[in-house]
Amino acid sequence: LTLPNPGAENSLGANKNIIIDNIGPLVTSVSSTTADGAYNAGDTVVVSVTFNENVIVTGTPQIDLETGSTDGTASYVSGSGSTALLFNYLIAASHNTSDLDYLSTSALELNSGTVKDAVGNNATLTLPATGAVNSLGSNKAIMIDNIAPVISLVAEGGTDGVDIDYQSSATTLAISWSGSDSVSGISKYEYALGTTSGGTEVKTWTNAATVTSVSLSGLSLGDGSKYYASVKATDKADNVSVVKTGDGITIDITAPTVGTISDGTVADISFTASANSLYAKWTGFSDANSGISNYEYAIGTTSGGTDTKNWTSNGIDTTVTVTSLTLTSGQVYYISVKATDLAGNVSSVITTNGVTVDLAGPIKGTVLDGLTADADWTTNTDTIRASWAGFTDPLSGIKKY
Repeated sequence: LTLPNPGAENSLGANKNIIIDNIGPLVTSVSSTTADGAYNAGDTVVVSVTFNENVIVTGTPQIDLETGSTDGTASYVSGSGSTALLFNYLIAASHNTSDLDYLSTSALELNSGTVKDAVGNNATLTLPATGAVNSLGSNKAIMIDNIAPVISLVAEGGTDGVDIDYQSSATTLAISWSGSDSVSGISKYEYALGTTSGGTEVKTWTNAATVTSVSLSGLSLGDGSKYYASVKATDKADNVSVVKTGDGITIDITAPTVGTISDGTVADISFTASANSLYAKWTGFSDANSGISNYEYAIGTTSGGTDTKNWTSNGIDTTVTVTSLTLTSGQVYYISVKATDLAGNVSSVITTNGVTVDLAGPIKGTVLDGLTADADWTTNTDTIRASWAGFTDPLSGIKKY
């Protein structure tokens, strides 16, 4: 009863092609034919499941996907008779994930269908571990993003996020902003400039790529007019943020108007007996656009000079008492004042008519007992008469006896 050698001529293996197969197909990889990137509601992502042999599919198997608070489902659409099955996943508005993957190794479900090989062995539907080699999350970089970006800040007047209310340039304007996107990231910002809040009258919506500031030039902005910057963002899934508009910036290219200034606490004075202090007050300064933010004063021995005290801030006070000076008797001192508005425009300088320091008392003259001649005796018991002459003061003159 000797048989031909296995596989040799006239053997069973040589005469027949009979396969004994009791092993079902296995999943080797999960991927997607959809390009890497970000997608949102209404988009379809095609998930592909590869087996180690051809499979026959009946019904509509499905894959449960991890998509945030609400899970998505990919349903079978094609591939029966091959090693690769395709599943369509239609994105819903509630789905969000930074890296699309399935729920677990058991996420592929028959859903009353079948997946078998050609001889009828049921496929093992176990998927690679999520995030591991050959998983959907490892093979692809697909983001599901239905959350719009948020613009948190729009600042007019600077490129550093600092907002200002007034500026003195009518041809340039800096705008800065900040924004964020929690899933796919921001793909571009757009900005506009208008004369109304949210308006685009000066500059229509302009792509700024992903920078967060811009310096505009060549503008023709009106003195006293207010301008508003608006910004919106688009993320990588094409979700667009709500437009955010700044609080506006007013153009002020006009310097403050000067008023009048005087030496003295009440009325203007020409002389002072102080050796170390001077006083001035002013009134009538005005600024129609932004308002006055600061006064500065200086003191000199010439009109408009600063040789005694250089320019010093006085805030918005309209009087100043300057102490700790070393004043020279007989010298005229002049106090000058200028104003700066909130846009940085500086007024012209106004100066007092000067005050002369007089530290010397009058020079004494002579005093007579009597009106015309000096007397040693008087018979008048109720009246004393006196007269004097020769008193002088070379600087300020004699004010009273």
